[in-house]
Amino acid sequence: MTPPKTIGILGGMGPYATISFYQKILDLSGATKDWEHCRTVIDVNTHIPSRSRHYLYHEASPVPAMIQSCKCLENYPVDFIVIPCNSASHYIHEIQSSIETPIINIMEITVQKLLQHYPLAKNISVLGGAITYYAKTYKPYLENNGFNYLHHSEPLQRKAEEIIEKIKLNTLTSKIELDLNLLLSQLHKEQRFDVLIFGCTEFGCLHNIDSDISIIDSSLALAQYAINYANGYI
Repeated sequence: MTPPKTIGILGGMGPYATISFYQKILDLSGATKDWEHCRTVIDVNTHIPSRSRHYLYHEASPVPAMIQSCKCLENYPVDFIVIPCNSASHYIHEIQSSIETPIINIMEITVQKLLQHYPLAKNISVLGGAITYYAKTYKPYLENNGFNYLHHSEPLQRKAEEIIEKIKLNTLTSKIELDLNLLLSQLHKEQRFDVLIFGCTEFGCLHNIDSDISIIDSSLALAQYAINYANGYI
């Protein structure tokens, strides 16, 4: 019997999203004993320069630090790497070209999950950080799979980024959850989408999302894929 693969996680973007992501891996594993969980190596590299500030203001690139962390994971060694950060995944091709260990693309996996759960959906909205919004990072993945990518207004995007920043501070109050639920309602009223993608793993830290909207959580999709891939199910 082939032993399970070792998961490498490049985390720290942000750190609470990394904790939430690993919690999902534990919760979804189906393990009943410690040794049944996937072996996982995590680098919570909080010193990686801001992805958004590099994209928006041409500040220091996060790529060298992400490559360095991925090489450390590769040398551990791990069998594959996941990056639970949609903004960081904007740079995934640059990083992958510098290492041999495969990096799983969160956007590809999320759209695969969308296809599995909502194959008849057409109009898809994506709620995420600045890079996800302004670079329209999900657009090619959605359109290549027959979906229409919807782009919401900047005022709603500013509200999304304010909520993301509060989650990054771990201020997970009922007020934040109410603000997000209100934003989801406003977003749906503006776009009338079929499905919404949570294109920021910070949203995965929240647990009380009271909405009838169909949502695909990129953090959850990546966690489930990592477990399945590690155990040889895919």
